[in-house]
Amino acid sequence: IFPFMMLFFFNRLPSALTWYYTVSNTITLLLQFVIQTYIIDHDKILAKMQDTRSKPKVKTKSKWQERYEQVMDSQKKVLELKNKTQPKK
Repeated sequence: IFPFMMLFFFNRLPSALTWYYTVSNTITLLLQFVIQTYIIDHDKILAKMQDTRSKPKVKTKSKWQERYEQVMDSQKKVLELKNKTQPKK
């Protein structure tokens, strides 16, 4: 619908530009229709998504998270040593 509406909206521009927009968008719409109808198997994609959802997720830590935890652990150790060495009042 939109490519044909553009034919009327851009009619004041040079004719080759209007024709280019109309033909280009019409071809794009036709290609999308062919791809969605004949090439892509939506049932296969849906089955694969359901299969992936049913599998349990293996949670791995990122390198940044591992490094962050190491820094936090070292800070805890430093704080514990500091508390041990300070005289109690």
